[in-house]
Amino acid sequence: MTRTRPAWDFRASLILSAVLHVTVLAWLWLHQPQVIEVSLPGSYTVDLVGGATEPVAPAPVTGPPIPVPRDEVVASPKKVRPVARPAPAPPAQTQRPPVPNAPPGPATPATPEARIGLSGAPGVASDFPFSYYLVSVRNVIGRNWLEPGVSRRTRTTIAFRIRRDGTVEDARVETPSGVPLFDQAALRAVLASSPLPRLPADFKSDQLGVHFDFEVTR
Repeated sequence: MTRTRPAWDFRASLILSAVLHVTVLAWLWLHQPQVIEVSLPGSYTVDLVGGATEPVAPAPVTGPPIPVPRDEVVASPKKVRPVARPAPAPPAQTQRPPVPNAPPGPATPATPEARIGLSGAPGVASDFPFSYYLVSVRNVIGRNWLEPGVSRRTRTTIAFRIRRDGTVEDARVETPSGVPLFDQAALRAVLASSPLPRLPADFKSDQLGVHFDFEVTR
């Protein structure tokens, strides 16, 4: 009995198909998909074949602690209390040696003075023994004295200096009378008498102080 070609081809195809299926199943069984888990903080477990799953908590780290570099260690600030320091002592004052007293220089000689008045004899200072000169001064000033009319006893004193040549200087009302008109008349009489007679040649000082009294008695 002879086989026909179509029946053989169908049977061969069936055998070849069975062999292929067995081969595929064997390959799939030997090559099962493997799941690789990567544990990182806040990461997801990734199935390289099946896709993403729910997030997995990171696994606790075991083993010795990882040393922290010194540059990354930040010390917490501490409050430092101010330390009271003693106040600096004042600088010691050096005592200066006493300055020796300077030798006294020559004393300035006082200006000799005399007192003259229109009423009565002129007074003579102890260091001016030239009474005749004071009389001449009184007479010159008396000629220039114009007494203002006053109804009561009045007295004023005019102070001035006489230079060597008789010039009158620094004339002023020394003791006012209380009647300005009387004081001004006495001052004008002194100023109008300048220059007075020259000082005596035997008088050693260059000037003479005079206190001239103008008095009216009624």
